[in-house]
Amino acid sequence: MGIYIGAGVLLLVGSVMLLYAVKIFYETIIFLRAATRTVGTVIRLDPSRSGDENSMYVPVFEYRTNDGTIHQYTSTVISDPPSYKVGETATLLYHKRNPRNARIKSFTDLWLLQFILTCLGLVCCLAAFFMFLSAK
Repeated sequence: MGIYIGAGVLLLVGSVMLLYAVKIFYETIIFLRAATRTVGTVIRLDPSRSGDENSMYVPVFEYRTNDGTIHQYTSTVISDPPSYKVGETATLLYHKRNPRNARIKSFTDLWLLQFILTCLGLVCCLAAFFMFLSAK
C-alpha cells in the first residue's frame, strides 16, 4: 500500500512540474512574438549572498527602447564568477507594450527553467510508473 502512495505522490509532483513547464513555455513563446530586440550594457554587478556566505553576482543591464527611453533590467541568472563584466553588452528582448519586461536573449534566460522542470517532471513520472509496475 505504501508504494502506491509514494508512486501517487511522485506522479502528482511530476505532473505539476510538467504543467508548470508547459505554462512557462507558452508564456515565453507569447513574449518572443511580441518582443523587440535591443542591446543592453552591464552597468553594475549586484552581489547576492548565498547561505554559505559566498558572493554571487547578478548583472544589471541598461538598455534603450525604440522610443529612446532608458530602462534597467536585472538578470534572473546569479553566478560566481559573474557571467558578465561591467561594460559588456548583450542582446536583450523587451516587450513592445511593456518595455520594463525584458530578458537576455540566451538559452539560460529564456528556456533553462522549463528545461529543468520538464526533465525533473519526466523523471518523477517515470519513477512513479516503474513503482506502480514493481508493486504488481
